[in-house]
Amino acid sequence: MQRLDQRFQKRGGPGGQHRNKVSTAAILVDGETGLVAEANESRSQRSNRSIACQRMRNQMATRLRTPSPLSQETPRLDPLEWAARDRLKKLRFKISQRNHDFAIAVACILNDFVAAEGSIAEVAEFWRVSNNRLLEPLRQHRPALEILQEYRQQNGLHPLR
Repeated sequence: MQRLDQRFQKRGGPGGQHRNKVSTAAILVDGETGLVAEANESRSQRSNRSIACQRMRNQMATRLRTPSPLSQETPRLDPLEWAARDRLKKLRFKISQRNHDFAIAVACILNDFVAAEGSIAEVAEFWRVSNNRLLEPLRQHRPALEILQEYRQQNGLHPLR
């Protein structure tokens, strides 16, 4: 089974008379999770596909959880995740949403929060950064911050400001 279904369609909107004549809107559907990402801002199919891919990575990062080094059992993490964790530490958590590693960085942080039962202090200590520095990538991606807030509320912790 193919994991990611990709299709292109005609869509309306700004862009002139050629907008509805060619299939430039990119739509990606993940076969395993059912997540859907689409983009139609540009008249370029390649540009829209790239934007849709980034949106799919961001959705996967916020909605799918994997084991964390903070969990009780010692998980075998994916080598790509370890590499992303190292790059995030080197960047000192100053990472832009345009960075290719942004989605996996957000996923790593959220995975650690789940393993630490929502404790910001425990995760910040693990990463050896301040609480505010730890939360910077999540504040850039509102859905990730909302998921963290929801998780903290479910565990009886106060919401973040």
